[in-house]
Amino acid sequence: MTNEEHNRMLGIMHLAYGGLHGLIMLLIAVLFAVFVPVVSDGVGTRDGMPLTIYAIFLTLISLAALFYAVPSLVAGYALLKRKPWARLAGIIASVLAGMNVPLGTALCVYSLWFFFGQGAGLYEPASLSSTKNPYALPEASSRPASSFDRRSREQAEGEPLRPSQMPNWRD
Repeated sequence: MTNEEHNRMLGIMHLAYGGLHGLIMLLIAVLFAVFVPVVSDGVGTRDGMPLTIYAIFLTLISLAALFYAVPSLVAGYALLKRKPWARLAGIIASVLAGMNVPLGTALCVYSLWFFFGQGAGLYEPASLSSTKNPYALPEASSRPASSFDRRSREQAEGEPLRPSQMPNWRD
């Protein structure tokens, strides 16, 4: 497979993984909304579960599902649209997905293998890949050493250059 095909496959897998977590969150919300009041003899009644505990528990479960779903959905979208920040989003989403065994772990391993391996060059900024390294040594001149320009020869034969004076910052 090429890097573009791996990228597309990862985008689809992240969207599917995020969608799966969203679906699980929806099913749990339906479960709590329908079955818990029936089983517990009515939420908020004297004999049933207190309404605040019910709301807190449902909120915590929803936040936990969103914690896993949203990063994968964002990464999947970014990977499919080839956004410049897709690699970072994919790494974050795959690390979070790695906590869920076995599907999340498999997605994590595949994503990290791609992002830190052959797919790393797919998301390099264009400005870094097209310009020279600013810290590289200058290339050697193609002219022989005896063909300096006139000013350089005069400076080499004449007086040595004076060091520049440091500015006085106290004034």
